[in-house]
Formats: sequence, C-alpha cells, structure tokens
Amino acid sequence: MVLDIDASLVEIHSENKQNTAATYKHGFGFHPMFCFADATGETLAALLRPGNAGANTVVDHVTVLDTAINQLPASIAVGHGAGDDPALAERQVVLRADSAGCTHGFLAACRQRNVGLYAHPETVSVPTTHHSPTHHQPSRTSPHTTTATTPP
Repeated sequence: MVLDIDASLVEIHSENKQNTAATYKHGFGFHPMFCFADATGETLAALLRPGNAGANTVVDHVTVLDTAINQLPASIAVGHGAGDDPALAERQVVLRADSAGCTHGFLAACRQRNVGLYAHPETVSVPTTHHSPTHHQPSRTSPHTTTATTPP
C-alpha cells in the first residue's frame, strides 16, 4: 500500500476566517496537510492548519500518518500502528513525501510504525549515513526516488 503525504496552500479571501494566517507565498489562508492512498486517490487523512504552519512540522506529519493508518482496512493497518508488533504486518505500507517529510523525528515515527518512507533524492535533507543504504525505486513523478528508511 503506497500513501502520499503533502501539504497545500489554500488561499482565503477574508482575514475573518478562524485559524487563517499569512502564508510563505505572501497570501492568506490555510496550509492543510493531506494523506492519500496512491492506488485509489482516496483521501485518508487531512489536518487543517493555519497558513503559517511549518512545512516540516513533525507532530503534524505523525498525526496525519496515524489518522491515515487508522483509516486503512484492518488487514493492511495491523502492524503499522504506533506500538504495534511489526511481525503482525501482512502488507507493506510505504509513504511518499517531499523534503518536508524528511525530518529525523518523522523518520523515527515511520520506523516505529513499520512504514517505509520514500522521498526525491534532490530534496532529502537528512544525512543518509544515519539511515539504511539508498535504494532507487520507480516513481510517478520522477525517474528515481530515494528511500530514507528500509521498507518493511
């Protein structure tokens, strides 16, 4: 099961909306984070965040990942929850992210959940000496992606 996690800016044309803020692109609105199932495009999780929310906020990434895993069928989710025994996993779960998802804290959270993490090599900001050897895997958007953790 391949999941995609990313944030997107949503411009709002009123400063009176609750929890809106200025964005890094000089707009105003929200910066929600989403997780989608690659095979179906289904939205598994979304977290509404103010426009000035950080792109690489670990707690937001982990919240969205945990919510997405909880939305998966039990036969896929088992072994991928926080504190689950990885030996219970019957299906591999792999998460694709941009460089915002490549923080030490989020990598550790993925490992704790037995979730592989792939990111584009030109955007990975974490030294690979602290992680498994790099593998190349086909991607929809790039000829190669780099793994920062070993997929289960």
